[in-house]
Amino acid sequence: MKKMFFYAAALCLTAVGFASCTAEDEVFPDAVVSITEEEVAVPAAGGAVSFNLTAPSNEAFTVKTPEWIEFNEDATITRGVNSSAAYHFTVAPAESCQERTGAIYIVAANGLQDSLVVVQEGVELAVDITAAEAPAAGGVLAVQLTAVPGYTVTCPEWIVMNEDPATTHVGVQTAEVTFTIAQNTGADPREGEIVIACGDACGKEVKIAIAQQRGMDLSKMVNYAGTFTSLYDGIAYNSTI
Repeated sequence: MKKMFFYAAALCLTAVGFASCTAEDEVFPDAVVSITEEEVAVPAAGGAVSFNLTAPSNEAFTVKTPEWIEFNEDATITRGVNSSAAYHFTVAPAESCQERTGAIYIVAANGLQDSLVVVQEGVELAVDITAAEAPAAGGVLAVQLTAVPGYTVTCPEWIVMNEDPATTHVGVQTAEVTFTIAQNTGADPREGEIVIACGDACGKEVKIAIAQQRGMDLSKMVNYAGTFTSLYDGIAYNSTI
């Protein structure tokens, strides 16, 4: 009876030992998931982000990113134990004047994880000129504008933007927009401002000061009536006005 108990106990200990080894192998007690950086800054134009990842070998891992960050590789890859490999991501251009922050999460199948914070700057609302002079006859003013969709434009009544801000997607790429300045028929010069503002809640705006020359003052023209003599090819002609 005692002998049978010994065998049963030994068998039980052996089973426990095997179970312990199997569990230990699955948990990877010496394995890590580690990203070389904690935070990275990205310009408004977007671009590439890469980092070295250390993770358990032969373990598929999950990559979680915001919709504006794209993972460029296959997450299922064979590596050596806790080996380090480079992984690459593409950050899309910004769509707002405001800064945005997201995180790239790497989660291994065994539950180990790490993350990288991505901070992208907002689009800087900008124009290439802040002031312009226009002749009395008027004309077209071309402006290089960097803005985000939904920007608004305010002009004096004698200046008209030729593009529609509601449908013109400028984005982070600089694009040309034009303004038509009407003729000044008044006796005095005039001044006005073109105001371009962000369409989101950032509250940023840029201004272009326009100074237009005075028109012809018809009230100061001298009325003349009489006869004058002109000479053409040596012959005198009398004209009456």
